[in-house]
Amino acid sequence: MFIKSNKTRLTVLVLLMITLMTFQPLNGSARPPKPPPANEVTLNMPASADTGESVAATVNIPFTFFLHGGAYIQRYQSGSWVYVRSFTPRTGINYVGVNVGNTPGTITFRVTVYLDASTYRDTDTIVVQVNEVTKYAVLVGLNDYTGTGYFNLKYADESINEWYALLIDEYGFNEDNILVYGDNHQDSSYTKHQGTILPKEYFASEVNVRNGLTNMINNADENDIICYINLTHGAEVSSYHTLIMYGYDGINIDVTQDNAEDNILTDVELASIFDNAIAAKIFITIDSCHSGGFIPEISNCASKSNMWITTACTAVGYAFYNDILENFVWSYFLVRAMEEQVPSDPIEYAYNTAKLGHDQWIEDERGNQAAHKSEKFDGNINSYFNL
Repeated sequence: MFIKSNKTRLTVLVLLMITLMTFQPLNGSARPPKPPPANEVTLNMPASADTGESVAATVNIPFTFFLHGGAYIQRYQSGSWVYVRSFTPRTGINYVGVNVGNTPGTITFRVTVYLDASTYRDTDTIVVQVNEVTKYAVLVGLNDYTGTGYFNLKYADESINEWYALLIDEYGFNEDNILVYGDNHQDSSYTKHQGTILPKEYFASEVNVRNGLTNMINNADENDIICYINLTHGAEVSSYHTLIMYGYDGINIDVTQDNAEDNILTDVELASIFDNAIAAKIFITIDSCHSGGFIPEISNCASKSNMWITTACTAVGYAFYNDILENFVWSYFLVRAMEEQVPSDPIEYAYNTAKLGHDQWIEDERGNQAAHKSEKFDGNINSYFNL
């Protein structure tokens, strides 16, 4: 059961673009004739932003800068401007995080940029509306495939435990809002369940996982964040891309029918579940063979503009676990990349870092087979996605 928490982080993404342009000098004199001095700057920002998300721990400010100089940020508080921090812009895109607390409401920031020891500068403000957010997750890690015709997996539980710790420790998820599904294989142990035998309602069967996803989607409102992380066998059956869930009996079935009892979760079925999501952000990672085949169906959901999807491989590729890493390989690289960045940073940063490591591993271990390399889907390329 999910619990709506009032003590959750708020993450605000404010897009502030700083560009070099002509400039009205601070002394109010007329603008100089063309060409303007090369070291003048203008700061352009929107007057306001309503994130549509919840609150707050950090405001992430991306901006573009082209020359040397400096900048600082202030926050309007109790009738005056309070210094927050200074930073030195570098050429190109910069990202600066600012702590804004955990209280919903409006916050006004002022950003000042300058060149040449403050001789030339420009200042602009932005008002940010922040709202409450709750974060939910469904994690599936399945090792036991006894009697299915598929070999048992290894390290699905270890990988899920790392995802579980990452979401709680780094991204502010409440453990009560995370469901973990797995099995009772002798080598399986799940942090969420304190290493004890799993109750049947937490076996990673199709019925249980569907119920968990539906529960999560129904509980999350338009301000919330939801995550689905899946580490199971994957397959292609009659042109359907499928996840093989706990209890599959190995018998040929008709995957064209929507049947929660067959323990094969198809791309079409999964897409139909997420089609009902209204959450502000939907993060999906499928670390399974043929997982890239899920992207075309899921990315056509009504909620696609709020989605960020990663897969371990293409539609015809394989996912891997590794005894040296003691992990599912794609999850190993992605979790570590997400640990290394601040939560307000775009997921794409972590994805790009993880992909470099994963691609190199594929090249070293599998002969550079492109089909086994990770893929992504970003439902809104004009907005940075973070958790």
